[in-house]
Amino acid sequence: MTKTNSTFLIIILTLLSCGQNVQHSQDVANTQDSATLAAAKQEEQERLQKDSLTKAEQDKAIGDIRFYISEKQFNKDKEAFIKKCKLPKYEFYKNATIIDNKIGGYGFNSVDGWFYKDSLYSIELRGCLVDYDEYDIVMPDQYNALMELLKSKYGQPKTDNGFPSWTSIDKGYFRRCAIWEIGDKTVEARISCGGTQYTLNLAVFKPVIEDLVNKEADNKAKEETKKGTSVL
Repeated sequence: MTKTNSTFLIIILTLLSCGQNVQHSQDVANTQDSATLAAAKQEEQERLQKDSLTKAEQDKAIGDIRFYISEKQFNKDKEAFIKKCKLPKYEFYKNATIIDNKIGGYGFNSVDGWFYKDSLYSIELRGCLVDYDEYDIVMPDQYNALMELLKSKYGQPKTDNGFPSWTSIDKGYFRRCAIWEIGDKTVEARISCGGTQYTLNLAVFKPVIEDLVNKEADNKAKEETKKGTSVL
């Protein structure tokens, strides 16, 4: 083979090699683009599902009880809700406390609602009464049962403070164990201290309205102090 032919062959092989490399690079780029597009579609689908859940859930208080209903309607809906959760006979749980109603493994004894201009904005399920010396026997199981329910419905909480000891909660106060934010509603698992007894409560509320109610209460208190000062 002449020198000219050898050079020509080398050039052809080099061009073929370059072409294969370009094609390989293009194939890799196409694969990466497809993977990126698939990931973007998956992310968008998950966002849409989350938005759909938020729209469906944010105006639900508990069960079939919805926010913004009147107190009269709330009392009717509460009665129907408790009827679904009522135990055939009260349960003397772990020989330590009485449970009248249950959702899953979580026991509660009452349902309370708060209203702003006759419109429900906050609701709370109050758990069974637990004496301080029975706290470590009863409360961990009740806490785990409630957390299992809430995680199953809402996923992982936005804030998870964990299970508190009874000694860490002062009389008249409560500890937020976990917090979920679903659209414009907030869901909280709380443990309250009434002195020597504790309750595990489920609170669901509209924080914007709660802030408004608290602000109006503060303004009213300041106005009453002002009037009282002028009299004094």
